Amino acid sequence: MMKRTGMLMLSFCVVGCFELDLEKVLTPPDGGGFDTEIHVMPPIPMSGLFPNTLPQKPKTLTNEALPAWTSGRALAVHHNQLFAVDSDNDNLVVLNRTTGVIERTIAVGDHPEQVVVDIEGHAFVTLRNAGEVVRIDSGSETVTTRVSVGIEPTGLALSPDTKLLFVALRGENALLTLEADDLSELKRIESILDRPRAIAVTEAAVTVVHRGDHFLQFSRMEADDTGLPMSSLVKSIMLRADLPWDMELNPNRIARTVPNRGRAVTINPETGIPLVVHNQTMPGDLEESLLNSLLKGELFTEDICEMEGEETEDCAGTATTSNGETSGYGGGSKTKFPGLVRPIETVVTSGGILTPGTGGTLPVKAPEHDTTLNARVAQPTDIHHHPTWTMAFITGYGSDNVMVINTSAFEPMANPIALINVGAAPKAVAF
Repeated sequence: MMKRTGMLMLSFCVVGCFELDLEKVLTPPDGGGFDTEIHVMPPIPMSGLFPNTLPQKPKTLTNEALPAWTSGRALAVHHNQLFAVDSDNDNLVVLNRTTGVIERTIAVGDHPEQVVVDIEGHAFVTLRNAGEVVRIDSGSETVTTRVSVGIEPTGLALSPDTKLLFVALRGENALLTLEADDLSELKRIESILDRPRAIAVTEAAVTVVHRGDHFLQFSRMEADDTGLPMSSLVKSIMLRADLPWDMELNPNRIARTVPNRGRAVTINPETGIPLVVHNQTMPGDLEESLLNSLLKGELFTEDICEMEGEETEDCAGTATTSNGETSGYGGGSKTKFPGLVRPIETVVTSGGILTPGTGGTLPVKAPEHDTTLNARVAQPTDIHHHPTWTMAFITGYGSDNVMVINTSAFEPMANPIALINVGAAPKAVAF
């Protein structure tokens, strides 16, 4: 099986190699337009392929952003250090954020999945294949504490006060709460979360992305006075199967798509609403997808392409639009599709939109391509909100780029504002 190389370096390239200064690249909202250095949308005429519009401008945040450790990913920043999980070599690598020089390489165990780093510099890592969680104290070159937690720990997050560590046990359909100091178990919630993966935490609740009955969804569990999630107070929202412009341009599309491959969640600091990045899949070719529309949810589950880089017919196949553009990861078909009827799309579900797609929004056109901007991003692996701007960054592992969306808009998915080409297979972004 062929693997894409260079993931470790490029996964932090947005914040490490680039050291992207958004205050220079994006003009502040009161100052006018955008800089085109990172392909921010210029004014464009109406395309002959489809009607389109311009996105709303981002704003500076009025609320303080949540600490970075309240949602896990393959990368974390602590002061002038980058912490990157090296899943292929079973290491946690610590680098100088400015120079990129490796300062520490810590052997953590079999297949590290995510890392969070608290305010003191203590790192916590899930080991997916080993069924363990480890803690590495600040400055240590070895694992300080190691505990066995169960089958397939994936996502993790610290509480805002860093006292509690939450772990998604994907293989046991469970959410685990640990004491951050010694990794002792405080609470285990089982049975109500099917195949949980990503976690984001606020003082009031724990949000988990997981599989529901045929569809992906996320669930928000309210926290008690001690910060522990309460299984009796759960609100679940199915991930969207539509695009914001479907009502205007393709109203029948939702009947033949299914949400899948939910990988990451972040919290909008202005609203406290979760933002989940995932795919939508249309089974088969155009004719088959129409015939199979009644079987939505049974043909594709998010486990088809469970592992990134897996070379299977379903995962490696691509489709093309009518003008020859590739549709990206996961199509499983070589059929040519009309520009707005693609077998797979990168989308964001906002927890505040209970009936998305009803506003009659037009899509934002990709620069220099006759397609929507979100169509240029494939195989999303992470979403992370910026600490000072109303922007969320989405890594396109299969398209070698990062998409930026404006989270101040009611419908963030309808307001992509930039594409950043970062190099091969970006997996995570951190600030």
